[in-house]
Amino acid sequence: MAGRFSVSTGAGPGQGLAHGEALTAELEIERRLVKLVAGRIVSILNAERPEYWYLAATQEVHQAILNALPQDLRERVMRHVFADLTKTRAPEILAHIIPAWA
Repeated sequence: MAGRFSVSTGAGPGQGLAHGEALTAELEIERRLVKLVAGRIVSILNAERPEYWYLAATQEVHQAILNALPQDLRERVMRHVFADLTKTRAPEILAHIIPAWA
């Protein structure tokens, strides 16, 4: 394959990607996922039209998601929650939100 460096898999000559290419592929996947998440957020917010909203995401991807959103939606974020709440139960999610009301 032109432009690719062969990587041994330990069981003989391999055709895997070099470390730098694997990292580039990983970053591309992350970029696409951020774009997908931002698109879903836009769809939900355009359908629901809330006055303000909260954005919860891990610190690693929070800013990337925010940057992928249109300016008008970014301006309406009332609270930024730097946490992965995907497998969190509703009462625990509320614990992250309630301090904003205090």
